Amino acid sequence: LAVGQPPRSDNTSPVALATSIKNTGTVLTAQGFFNGVMDETSIWNKARTQAEIQASMNSPIASPQSGLVGRWGLNETSGSNIAGGAGTSINGTITGSG
Repeated sequence: LAVGQPPRSDNTSPVALATSIKNTGTVLTAQGFFNGVMDETSIWNKARTQAEIQASMNSPIASPQSGLVGRWGLNETSGSNIAGGAGTSINGTITGSG
């Protein structure tokens, strides 16, 4: 997305963090994976500017924010279910191993 350009409203593509994914939802393991650690992931309804990202990158999002679509703190202590947070209700599932 170009900065400030909204996503298409008819987009129903699945989302994956730290991996490649096809529109059908099939994970493309041959495309690679993220070899690292994630904490506090979020999806916004617009491309955020560098200044917006830098202003909040070291602080958890604790409350609903304008434009915030999905937020996962990744603070669960066990299991594979990840609860949406900061006013978002989209839950997730961890798959694979770390």
